[in-house]
Amino acid sequence: MRFITTFQAYDFLDTLVSLSAAFVLGTLIGAERQYRLRTAGLRTNVLVAVGAAAFVDPFTGSGMLMALESGELAAHSIVRHRNKLLEEYGSRNLCDDYAREYGQKFDSRLRVCDLLRRVAFKPRLAQLAITLCGASDRFRHRLARATRSSATSPRTI
Repeated sequence: MRFITTFQAYDFLDTLVSLSAAFVLGTLIGAERQYRLRTAGLRTNVLVAVGAAAFVDPFTGSGMLMALESGELAAHSIVRHRNKLLEEYGSRNLCDDYAREYGQKFDSRLRVCDLLRRVAFKPRLAQLAITLCGASDRFRHRLARATRSSATSPRTI
């Protein structure tokens, strides 16, 4: 029932447009790659594009990066457990492994983003954070690093 009282048509349409655009653009990119017989074809590009569009954090803008990193974690988990998937508990072990790695990689980053989100809606705290970021390069860089990936090597798909 809470959904009906809190429903915002503008937010819903904004999300719908973002997901639709991601689907169309992901389809175009995937179709082109599949036509040229490249890896990461139609389905992969559609899933990555829509997943990234659904997962964009407005405070850090790191939705695409986190979607790619979580896809990479899933792929590594599948490769590690490929021989065990047909066993009785193979898929459960795979899911547990992925969930553990996801938590290790993203938990602190998501906690910092959640804290920033909460601070942004409290005027006094927001002003304090703005003042700190403006006054201290070190604080600003540490905050930026806390909301970004720790990997420095470029990713290839």
